[in-house]
Amino acid sequence: METLIINIDGMHCGGCVTGVKKALNHAHGVQSAAVSLEAGQATVTYDPTHVSATALVSAVVAAGYSVRTNVEPESVPVQAGQCGSGSGKSKGGCCCS
Repeated sequence: METLIINIDGMHCGGCVTGVKKALNHAHGVQSAAVSLEAGQATVTYDPTHVSATALVSAVVAAGYSVRTNVEPESVPVQAGQCGSGSGKSKGGCCCS
C-alpha cells in the first residue's frame, strides 16, 4: 500500500468533502480516503498495482475540484463552474456558490 496526499482547491463545505471522498473511494484499489476541509487535503491509502496516483488525482478533478500536487492528472475535461455531481448545484452537490 502507498499513501498519497492531494492538496485540493475549491472545497467549501461538508458536501464538498463528501463528494471528494466518494470520488476517491470509487477508484478500484483505494483502501481508505480521508478528506479535510480545513487542511484542503485528501490522504489516500491505495494499492498501486490496481490504481495509479495519477488516476486518483484525475478522480478529484473529474469531481470538479482543482488539485495542487506533484502528480499530473490525466486529461479530464471539466468546464469552469460545472458541478461535478451533475445536480446543477456547485461542486460535489453542495450548497456553496
